[in-house]
Amino acid sequence: LPHGQAGGGDDGSQPVLIAADVAPANEAANIALVDGEWRDAALGFDRAFHFFDAERIAEARLAWKALADRDGVERRYWKQDDAGKWEQAT
Repeated sequence: LPHGQAGGGDDGSQPVLIAADVAPANEAANIALVDGEWRDAALGFDRAFHFFDAERIAEARLAWKALADRDGVERRYWKQDDAGKWEQAT
């Protein structure tokens, strides 16, 4: 995917912007938090994707529970099965 790193001078024209902070410098509608840490600032986007590994699962569960009572938040959880296929958990 075409992308740029935040602070590169042309942040606003990047279709995908890799950044340490949660700010839509390229007017993005979606954000992917890939370091395992949930940030409420992600709720300012249309969609937020929270990726985490086994080391961060306890923190992810706390974030999941905290989002349950938030107005306007629709939560979905996907997980991999034993064959590596992604499926939506119910």
